[in-house]
Amino acid sequence: MKKVFLKKGINDCKIVIPENAHIVEKTAAEELVSYIEKALSVKLPIVAESEAEGKCIYVGHTEYAKKRNILGKSKENWIIAMADGNLVLTGGEKRGDRGIIYAAYHFLEENVGVRWWNAYEEDVLDLDSLSIAEDFYKEGTPFFPYRKPFLDSQCGVERYAQMPRVRVNTISPLDDGILDGAYDPDVRKYGDVISHGRPHHTHTMPKYFNAEETFKEHPEWFAWNEKEQRHLPRGHFCFSNEEFFNTLLNKLLAYMEEDERLAKETGVELPTYYSLALDDKDASYYFCQCPKCKPILEKSGFSGYVLNFVNRIAREVKKKHPWARIESLCYVIFSEPPKDDTVPEENVVIRIAADRSDILHGFREPWNRVYLRWLREWSERCKVNGASLHIYQYMYHIQIHGPFPIFWGLQSFMKGFAEYGVEGVFSESQNQFSDCWDLNKYVFTHLLEDPDCDVDALVADFCDRYYGKAGGYVKEYLEVIRDAMYRNITHNYCMCDDTELNFIDARAAIDGAKALDRAADVIGDNKLYRARLAFLRKALDGVILNRYFDFKRQAEKMGESFDFDIPLLKKRVAEALREFLTLPNAARFEKRVEEEIEYYSNLPEKDEVLDIPEYFKDVDPKDIWQYRPAYATKTGLKALREVFGLWPVEDSDSTVSKVLKVSYDNCRGSQRDNIMVPPLKSEGKRPLNFSLYQDNEVVGELNLYREDLIQGGYNIYKIGHVEDISNYPDTSLIAYDYGFLSIKINGLLADFPMEDCDVYLSMKPSGELYGGKAGEENALFIDRMIVVKTK
Repeated sequence: MKKVFLKKGINDCKIVIPENAHIVEKTAAEELVSYIEKALSVKLPIVAESEAEGKCIYVGHTEYAKKRNILGKSKENWIIAMADGNLVLTGGEKRGDRGIIYAAYHFLEENVGVRWWNAYEEDVLDLDSLSIAEDFYKEGTPFFPYRKPFLDSQCGVERYAQMPRVRVNTISPLDDGILDGAYDPDVRKYGDVISHGRPHHTHTMPKYFNAEETFKEHPEWFAWNEKEQRHLPRGHFCFSNEEFFNTLLNKLLAYMEEDERLAKETGVELPTYYSLALDDKDASYYFCQCPKCKPILEKSGFSGYVLNFVNRIAREVKKKHPWARIESLCYVIFSEPPKDDTVPEENVVIRIAADRSDILHGFREPWNRVYLRWLREWSERCKVNGASLHIYQYMYHIQIHGPFPIFWGLQSFMKGFAEYGVEGVFSESQNQFSDCWDLNKYVFTHLLEDPDCDVDALVADFCDRYYGKAGGYVKEYLEVIRDAMYRNITHNYCMCDDTELNFIDARAAIDGAKALDRAADVIGDNKLYRARLAFLRKALDGVILNRYFDFKRQAEKMGESFDFDIPLLKKRVAEALREFLTLPNAARFEKRVEEEIEYYSNLPEKDEVLDIPEYFKDVDPKDIWQYRPAYATKTGLKALREVFGLWPVEDSDSTVSKVLKVSYDNCRGSQRDNIMVPPLKSEGKRPLNFSLYQDNEVVGELNLYREDLIQGGYNIYKIGHVEDISNYPDTSLIAYDYGFLSIKINGLLADFPMEDCDVYLSMKPSGELYGGKAGEENALFIDRMIVVKTK
């Protein structure tokens, strides 16, 4: 039976900490004082155990807890217990372990009702009293030993407290204070964190050395290209070069030795993980083909070739630093397990990147089968020597700002990871002003701690607490979006563009807008809730603006009107984005926010009926669908603009109002020479590539050499034929290896039902680089993708 333990304004309880308390125990006590005062208007005193009397809250490794055998079982184990009328909050095996502060935060969250939405927003209930059962006992240990989500795209030292509040134990790679030897003792107050050793947490191999300087001194350390008979200055390293191996090993050992010294000096937890991962140069062109490396590549495959090198480093590291773990990233072509029987050493961590898994739908959806096979096979290989298996999860689309509630599918992923023996989960989510950022994090951090937690209850709790009286209508809106996700299924990979949002249709737009209208009505003048609702609504407004005329045609077929005020939508989007910039730590997004506002402001307000090119004069117009790539993506994002010089522009040579320009001259991407320059066929280099994908396989491909580019305006290029589209939700057109243009073919099905089709691009080359005139800008201009239904 519950009994009142604390009453508003009545100071009849002490918070007790051990004699000579550890800083973690002191912090836990101070946090209890702070939040109990906020909730119950009473400031409880903190006293040493020798001064304990009357009703008490015992925090940490007190003698009171020890005598009653209330003891933590592991570093992160936490316990909340009532014992003889007093409350005990403890955990951990040692006095500075995280379990102690986890107990305090669990009590504040579950018993006092505190919510921490992010590093700078919280919600504390105004309580009259706090009741707790006389025999109350609860304990737990986070399920995944390694838990590392981006809580903020750049969460710094001053916000370390948010990590234990949501039971995250690994610091983000963009954080200050831990990486690069800059240890900050403040982190100890909150139970410390697991951190990565230098030089970074992933894509590290090029970070050990300055590539340009190193190539000048040691070209033989870099990949040998057999066809070109030269070492590649931007290639991967030669893993068979003994001098390179020893230099890298000694550098890594030196990092570890310095980290051990710093950890002893500061008392901060010693970094455990050291990454040996290649960067994004993933094509076979960049691998070493020297006489020693080539046979290993042929026998073991790309991932086996890398793992052989990582294993060799790991064996040497183990001799001197058995505590260290060497991490290898299985990413893109490294995801496929080795062709032979190569397995990771005991002190190796295999981290599988989920870049080809659907982050919006469930773990076991049929289109995730390739990713599931990778996970299963890597899990089996890790078990051989007892190596650890980690996940590099993506919780965002870097270019998408429309409706994207991934929390509905997260639980199936977490349970799947648990089934395959995953020990650590890292989630990358850089796009802090993406849809449902705080709700996605709220659900995700709870699932990292307990994959079996009640997600529906978490969503309902968040909606009611974060949006006040509008919570029920917000949940209704989110369920409208979820229904659309499963009504119009497209496979949603990370790092794609807004065509991924084609699962939103006119039905979802109409019903979602109605729910949000009702939410706005009940919120009234509450400034905080209105700002939060406006930012949520920005996602739906954005996709309506992007696809307004498609939706209008869909609505007409349903016999409904679709008369949204386009200028009002643009105004609301701009206001919501500028309001976002007033949040703490948001100023760094100013350029991106203004670029997004510019993108939406330039979207057309009148329907554009495209002419049908002469090339298709013999095709029934009903069998043709034309898509304007200029509106396919928020191309003002810095990454795309710099790497590809990408931007929607007007071009008098096209009858389309805006075309997509891909400019070699106006980009600064380090890989532009390798992915944007069409070679002559005689040069034997990789051509420009446009591919059609289904189920992770290329089903159609257009490779353009310089002599293949047709001069004199826009011309039609056939990419290929795709079949059985509705059964393959990941059918996509992807241009170039880096996917500057990614269009879901499935996303057209709501407007353009079909099973099979041919896919074309209408494109114009410009400049001498692309076979044109000297003095012109070196660029490609794409005015439309054309889909011709064949079945």
